[in-house]
Amino acid sequence: MTAAIYHRKLARVLDRMGGLYTLNDILSAIANGKMQSFVERDSWIITQVAIFPRAKTLEVFAAIGDLDDLRILHDRILDFAAEIGAGVIRAYGRKGWLPDAARRGWTVKARYFVYQKEQ
Repeated sequence: MTAAIYHRKLARVLDRMGGLYTLNDILSAIANGKMQSFVERDSWIITQVAIFPRAKTLEVFAAIGDLDDLRILHDRILDFAAEIGAGVIRAYGRKGWLPDAARRGWTVKARYFVYQKEQ
């Protein structure tokens, strides 16, 4: 998969997330260590670490690509979370991902809509 295809898929995800980030924002955050990038063949997972008063979390910001590749990356991000001492891993995804996520031990914490109002 070429970079242009990754960028198009990511642009679609970012649009659905409310347009809060651009590709350049993400690439800059990866370059300065604020986000992390995991790639396997034609798939890409972007993560970021968040620290809360009671936990360090690894947030799966975006996952793009082939499900078989993403399963490999899944195991890598679990290892990374353990390395950095993140006790919680959070991800947001489509309903269609639920069966595979459940088989891998993920539980649904909330089902909700994202509301956005621009001023």
